[in-house]
Amino acid sequence: MVFDFLKRGEKVAATGPTATKASATGPVVAYHGSGRVAWSPRDVVSLTKTGFAHNPVGFRSVKMIAEAAAALPLVLQDRERRYEDHPILSLIASPNGAQGRAELFENLYGQLLLTGNGYLEAVAADEGALQLTAL
Repeated sequence: MVFDFLKRGEKVAATGPTATKASATGPVVAYHGSGRVAWSPRDVVSLTKTGFAHNPVGFRSVKMIAEAAAALPLVLQDRERRYEDHPILSLIASPNGAQGRAELFENLYGQLLLTGNGYLEAVAADEGALQLTAL
C-alpha cells in the first residue's frame, strides 16, 4: 500500500466515509465507571510511598544522587584560611553512634530530594554538640 497524502482529500470524497467500529467492552466500561475522578493523596508520606518505595527506578535514582552527593569532600574555611582540623569536621566525620559521615549525608540528601527539606539535629551538651542526626 502506498500512502499519498497529497491526494487523500480527493480519495475520501470519492469513496465516502470510512466504517465505524464499535467496541465490545465500551458499554461495560462505561457502566462500571464511577464517574468521579479519584485523586491520589498529596501528602509527603503517600507520595514517597508511591514514587520512591514502590518504584525501583525512582528508588535507584534517588539513591544514586544521594550517594554521589554524600561522596563529595567537605571544606571548612573562612575568609583567612582553610581548616584541616576543626571540632566541626571531627563531628561530621563521626556524627553519631549508628552512622558515619557518608550515611548521614545520604540520609540528608535523600530527604532533600524526596521532600524538598532536609534537617540535621544537633544533640548538645555543655561543652558542644555531641551527635548529629538527620530528621
